[in-house]
Amino acid sequence: MSKPFNLFIVDNDEKLFNVIVNISNDDFHNELLVKAQASGRDVRAFSSKDILQNAIKNYADKMDYTYTKDSVL
Repeated sequence: MSKPFNLFIVDNDEKLFNVIVNISNDDFHNELLVKAQASGRDVRAFSSKDILQNAIKNYADKMDYTYTKDSVL
């Protein structure tokens, strides 16, 4: 079994991102991501094992995107 990780879901169209916390399987979210991309949306995902609050702040600062608790998918 894989170690838990945080999955960042990024909406490049809206400059938003959210984080699915402590998951060990991202199949469900990847399926939603592929569907969103197929419909023409510019969305992507990446994983992180960094401390959650640090990772959120660093990504928001680096990319100038806004964190939301709502799903961007």
